[in-house]
Amino acid sequence: MAEELCLEALSQGDLSADLLGTLSSVYDGMGQGDDSLAAALAACLVGGRKPDQLCDLSRLCESRGLLGEAEACLQDALDQAPEHKRARRQLRRLLEKVPGQASRPALRRAYLMRASRHLASGEAALALSVAAALESLDPDAGAADLVRGAVYERLGHYRDAAECYAAAERFDPERARAARRRASDKDRRDRRGRAEPIVRQIQQHLAAGEDDIAARLATKLVGLVPWAPAPYLLWARAAEAQGHTENAIRNLREALARATTGQRRIAAKIMELRGMEPTATRPREEQAS
Repeated sequence: MAEELCLEALSQGDLSADLLGTLSSVYDGMGQGDDSLAAALAACLVGGRKPDQLCDLSRLCESRGLLGEAEACLQDALDQAPEHKRARRQLRRLLEKVPGQASRPALRRAYLMRASRHLASGEAALALSVAAALESLDPDAGAADLVRGAVYERLGHYRDAAECYAAAERFDPERARAARRRASDKDRRDRRGRAEPIVRQIQQHLAAGEDDIAARLATKLVGLVPWAPAPYLLWARAAEAQGHTENAIRNLREALARATTGQRRIAAKIMELRGMEPTATRPREEQAS
């Protein structure tokens, strides 16, 4: 009866994806695998190959032993929706059916080549969908992290890229380490570029006697380039100008720990401030008088 109703609707021109999907389910329940598969394929074509429809088609392909076609459907679904839970779950189960572990490296290479093509075309979202597929294939391999690192690096998120490359070292140590160094160097250059105008602002505020503003900017600068001594030196100048000697000494010590040049000058400044501690904590106006 259900089959007759669906066919009657089709004969009257109702070619909706929902109707074709229903007909596919009816045929599947009747054990008519080929008809069910044909109806599911028609539903995908009419409905624009939506992820849920592709998952249905993949399940039918898998039931007919068409594992390659089933995997292609799920990849198509993940290209559109990288976090689609059903597609990822089905793909993981499907890949477990692939005979022998020797086939996994081949699949992994194919995915990596596919991700490279997406990256070359500027298709970051599609590359991330390949990373999701790689994670489904072997969650502990680290290949997905290699792809994610490349995507983040391409987008200019260098710190995130470096973290992904670090996780990818379990998959390809030499390649991942080189990529991590490259991303870290880019991150440092990018941060230095963003730090330069802040340094100039701090210097201007210090020259104008606006020590509070300079101190706030110095804390921002420390967060941006924590490895550099300059933010701590500027922060120490602001603290000293405010009469906060202990704070100034603390920041000078941080600068000394990071400095590669000028250590003697920084150490001498610390000793100088230690000698003036009794008066440095008084208000600036009182010191001036």
